[in-house]
Amino acid sequence: MYEEFIAAVLRRDVDGALARMTNAYAGGLRAWRDESGFQAFFELWCDNYPRYVAIVDCVVDGDKAIIQIRSDSDNAPVYARVTLMRDHDVWRVSSERCADGRTRMPTRRVRRWSGT
Repeated sequence: MYEEFIAAVLRRDVDGALARMTNAYAGGLRAWRDESGFQAFFELWCDNYPRYVAIVDCVVDGDKAIIQIRSDSDNAPVYARVTLMRDHDVWRVSSERCADGRTRMPTRRVRRWSGT
């Protein structure tokens, strides 16, 4: 499921990416979608995602799953934790947090910086 989300991001498919996210996690992107400059912002956001992702661990507890992923950045492994929530039998990305504590979802500060 997460691989489908990453594939949509790498295709720059905003509808595909949003469809694989919980409403809460995708709320910011949905709200900004109709604003000027969104497409340029979305392109930059997509550039932040790794080209290669490997799932190295997974824990499922009812309607919640936590996966640990590894991707390669400048020939060094980068680890992140992704939370998936089951929504009507479909797993959706609920959060992404890199090992250094950064999140991948843009904040209002990034939005102001980007001019949108």
